[in-house]
Amino acid sequence: MSLYFAAFFMDASIGMVFFVVPLIAIKLGAGPLALGMFGFLFGIFYTFLTPLFGRMCDRTGSKKLVFIAALLSAAACLVLPSLRSIFLLFAFVSFYGVCAAVFWPCIEVWIAKNSKGNVLRAVGLFSVSWCAGISVGTLASGMVSAVSLTYPPYIGAAFCALAAVFTSMAKEDKAVSTYQRVNVSESKDDSLNHETSKPQNLETNNQTTSKPTNKLTNVFLKIAWMSNFMVWFVVGAIRFLFPKLAVDIGITPEILGFMLFTITASQAVTSYILCCSSWWHYKIAFLLAIEAAIAAGSLIFIFSSNNVLFFIGFALAGIGAGVAYFSSLYYSLNDASSKGSGTGIHESIVGSGSLLGPLIAGILAQNYTLRAPYLACIIVVVGVIVLQIVYYRLQR
Repeated sequence: MSLYFAAFFMDASIGMVFFVVPLIAIKLGAGPLALGMFGFLFGIFYTFLTPLFGRMCDRTGSKKLVFIAALLSAAACLVLPSLRSIFLLFAFVSFYGVCAAVFWPCIEVWIAKNSKGNVLRAVGLFSVSWCAGISVGTLASGMVSAVSLTYPPYIGAAFCALAAVFTSMAKEDKAVSTYQRVNVSESKDDSLNHETSKPQNLETNNQTTSKPTNKLTNVFLKIAWMSNFMVWFVVGAIRFLFPKLAVDIGITPEILGFMLFTITASQAVTSYILCCSSWWHYKIAFLLAIEAAIAAGSLIFIFSSNNVLFFIGFALAGIGAGVAYFSSLYYSLNDASSKGSGTGIHESIVGSGSLLGPLIAGILAQNYTLRAPYLACIIVVVGVIVLQIVYYRLQR
């Protein structure tokens, strides 16, 4: 359980920091484009470095890398309150992105290796842990920021230190080997199965489960990756650009904190539900319906200034993030012969969506209106849905 606590506290720190960074930047005079650059800079380092460190921990083990990343993140948080220019804030989020690129794929590999074949449960507990952490961090940062913008980074540093403590308490499984793919789903699409051999049964933890065909798993892995990119594009745009709109329409830091909390809280609840069931495995209609709901939620940010409707929009984004992230990580671990490579690609896709979303949103908000980014979000969602349908049908 130590690793799940480490994930909780590390993302609690991220929630604290990434709530307050845009507010500090706005106070320093940052415009929408600068706010988008924060997400872009964090995301570009995260995107390109996660595959590297994912493969590295397959060879060297995860514990030292995770521990060092947590300590360096704590040190960076301690420095944040003293930064008095936007360019120094750019440097901070870049370094923070490097630390995150080390921490997250390595701890995912570590958890998967210790799962003893029960990947679904491990992914579920991990997803609930980090979602709960970022939810608590975001909510707490909103409340503390109403008092002073100086306090959240120090609290974030304490959370990183706690993550390092729990990391040091965990035992590492240093065995590096391929692992047997496990899937507890009984429901698979017959239109894909007819082209492949019949799944074979295997025993895992004294339970009989079905092994998915390579073709089926690979198809849904690619579809889940598309969804994962799309949802983090949307969430990245919301997280870094909505604070500017919130300030302009008079939303207080406390209410803003609750709104951003709604994203990750609904994501945590969704992850728990998916962890406890398998009916959603290999169901493209379910994934497409969730994506359509994200597009509907984005309409709220374009046309509404009502706080209640904003909460609904945030909740829909969080549910979509929960489904997309959980599906991508689950299929990645189920398909990859190398855990590090699979989780590295998965997290790299998260990073690519997180960097392009804020960047494009910032450009649109700078040149048009603060609501223009959410039209781009709808276009991306619809484009991904069309791409997924076309790809799925081509594989039939």
